[in-house]
Amino acid sequence: MGGTRQQSGHFIRQLLGRLRTSSVLLQNSRRSDVPAQAWCTSKASAQSGRPAEAPSAATRAWCWGFATAVSAGLAVHCVQPWQAARAGEEELDEGTLGQLARDLSSSRMADRERAISMLSGLTVFLEHHQAMLRAGLLPALMKAVLDTEMVPQVRSIALGCLADLAKNQEAHDAAVASKELLPAIIEAAQAHGTWSNGPEDGGVARSLAARLLAELAGDPKMHPALVDSGAAAVLARQGAALSEKSRADDKTYSSMSEVPGNLVDVKSVEEERYTASALFGLSGSKQGIQCMLQADAPVVPGLANWATCHDPILQRYGVGALARLVISGLEGLQAAQKDGSLNALFSALLSKDGQAQCYAAGAAGKLAHAGGKSAQAVLQANAPEGLLEMLDPARESENGGAAVLGNSPGVRQGVFVCALRAIAECAQEPQLRKALQNLNASELLQDLLDSGIFDNNATAQSLAEASIQHLATSPA
Repeated sequence: MGGTRQQSGHFIRQLLGRLRTSSVLLQNSRRSDVPAQAWCTSKASAQSGRPAEAPSAATRAWCWGFATAVSAGLAVHCVQPWQAARAGEEELDEGTLGQLARDLSSSRMADRERAISMLSGLTVFLEHHQAMLRAGLLPALMKAVLDTEMVPQVRSIALGCLADLAKNQEAHDAAVASKELLPAIIEAAQAHGTWSNGPEDGGVARSLAARLLAELAGDPKMHPALVDSGAAAVLARQGAALSEKSRADDKTYSSMSEVPGNLVDVKSVEEERYTASALFGLSGSKQGIQCMLQADAPVVPGLANWATCHDPILQRYGVGALARLVISGLEGLQAAQKDGSLNALFSALLSKDGQAQCYAAGAAGKLAHAGGKSAQAVLQANAPEGLLEMLDPARESENGGAAVLGNSPGVRQGVFVCALRAIAECAQEPQLRKALQNLNASELLQDLLDSGIFDNNATAQSLAEASIQHLATSPA
């Protein structure tokens, strides 16, 4: 019973978020003074005095169930089959989904509004994606996104639904096959063309386009298409601009529920986070990194801004992208050294986020392994000291060191392993080994082993012992 209640609560939170956005986007396309079961009436009908357009049978049935659920305040026991479907617990009827796909292309505005409103609460659930793909919703949503005659609100919500479905390879393949989709997404990402007529002067479209591009950029096989279409260059410019704009912002949002409740602030935060995610994805291939390095915008300093910001999500993506960039080759490393971005990367060794710490430690280990100028860069950025700080719970740095202790034991042990892997690499490189010896690294590692902190972590034990051996047998 407890699990069901928890799942229902999760569902309601998810659905309320989608309903809030959808209702705001469609507020200019529906009357607000009609009963719940008639909320699908279009603005055109309301203003002209003409009777509302008759909905299709499928959307009429879905609309009644949806409106009933809304009218009942999303009560757990209201419209059980409908809620079960929206919570991902039940297979959706493909025939009804197919009708929704057809309604998206209907000549009746009411059908299009109903269909997209219903879909906006369903595409978020991965469990329903295969049924939706089989029912033909992917091409229907693409058509809606490409239709410049479509009402901007409907088109924007379709873009968000498409971003949900972009978690599937079929959507990636369709984006490559289509000659029009990526250009349309690029327009949306910049709020160009008719997208500027959408909610918040295109701000919502920018946010949703960034989310869709983040999904695509997470797949290295999509990078050639993103680069060739110009989408990667747009992401680079947008990321640099957003990072510079928020550089002085000291706000921290651990989750979207903490963002002020107005649509402008929510979409602004979302746009920057998804853009950072997309650039992190692009940094996963040589082609993506080259595009970032050659961009006509200060991308690397922008990543450094995120790496040192107070937003944990932006920091994680900024550190991760910087780490990938500096280990990609000498060009990436020099770009980070030129403007101090390398120091920003290794400052994350003392981050409060375990994943950011591991990204930074991983980069230090890779550069140490490469030796030469790469290892020298690690030394100049004082990374060895930061790596030891990651292991020492008793020591604190000015920006919060050892804060990983506030995380779960599993995360804490994972961070230890990340630090120890990098230390083991540094202990085998002459100049970094000497730096560790000067910091009494062997004594610290031995104290940690004796304390029993690694007793249930065989990997950490092995790495610590190997590092001690390297430090002891090699002359300073």
